[in-house]
Amino acid sequence: MKTQKYMMSSISITSIFFFFLFLILENISLFADEFLEKKLSTEDIKWEKIDAVKLRSKDNTIKWKNISKEYENKIQQRITNAEVKQSLSLYSQNRSIAFSDGSIGPDIGWKLPNGFKWNDAYSFDLSARGFSGQVRNGKPFLHWNGGDATAQAHWKTFANKDSSFGLNGSIRSLYKGSKYSGGETGQFEEGLSLGFRYDRKLSKQSGFAIGGEQLIQLDHKTDTGRNIYLMKSKGIWLNNKKNDFPLLVINGGIASGRFASNENIRLFCFEDFDKERSYSSRIDKDLCFGPVGSISLLPNKSLSFFTEYNSDQLVLAASKEVSIIRPFRLTLGVNILEPGGSAKIKDKEEFNWVFRLSTAF
Repeated sequence: MKTQKYMMSSISITSIFFFFLFLILENISLFADEFLEKKLSTEDIKWEKIDAVKLRSKDNTIKWKNISKEYENKIQQRITNAEVKQSLSLYSQNRSIAFSDGSIGPDIGWKLPNGFKWNDAYSFDLSARGFSGQVRNGKPFLHWNGGDATAQAHWKTFANKDSSFGLNGSIRSLYKGSKYSGGETGQFEEGLSLGFRYDRKLSKQSGFAIGGEQLIQLDHKTDTGRNIYLMKSKGIWLNNKKNDFPLLVINGGIASGRFASNENIRLFCFEDFDKERSYSSRIDKDLCFGPVGSISLLPNKSLSFFTEYNSDQLVLAASKEVSIIRPFRLTLGVNILEPGGSAKIKDKEEFNWVFRLSTAF
């Protein structure tokens, strides 16, 4: 196995000095308060009787004064800033966005995870995703793919105020039969795997996540790859006067496995990482990393439109959240990229559809 070595840049002594200087200055007021509380006593206070008549204003009439336009704008800006501070915080629920009021929104990605911290309202999530086949070969656009899909279960196992940790499991594939590759192993008998996710809140509208799906392979016949990722997400309220919808979400990072199918833009590789695997292509045997990302636009809490590049697909999709007893999300889209990470747009006659179904518990 070949590896490439990378060096981390060292932190300068000057940076360390200013860091500790900041900590010292930040706590000076606390030290001063504690010192004064210890030294000050009631015996040190000198009381003096005042003359209320002398302090009373000779003129009790109210005097009005016109304020300048500049001062009025400053007051309005303070009010606007106060409104901005009351905005919703952004969280995640699998591939969906979630909000600090406990509500779950639509998906903001089809295959790609996002970097927001997992929400506090729901700890479990079940989902299934699939597509109509990488190559249509002249078949109708709505032609079914024989039921082939990947199912996933996510469980948030631990959380605190700013971060959470969870486990996930995948089944690939849900199809059983001899017509398509992988189906002969039987339903729920191929591609059993486990993974994890750690995420952290950076601000009310941003966060990052590191994790892996299909990380621990429980068989040697799966072809899903080990999808390790590092993602960061940022939400931007476009109606900044009210800090309200529409909401723009930018999500990007690096990932491995099927997220690094394009050999021309890989960042680094661990070749033959799984050379003993059977029924696997090169993309599954090598552990390579590549750039991925998505951009989403939410006109409201329950609807989103997004585009996603995951190296293997370029997806244009829409997602809708529908509350049916439990939060339920439906995502439908079109993949316009040639298979195998070719970075070429398909002819429109070869576009294929993608879907995702999710529910939270």
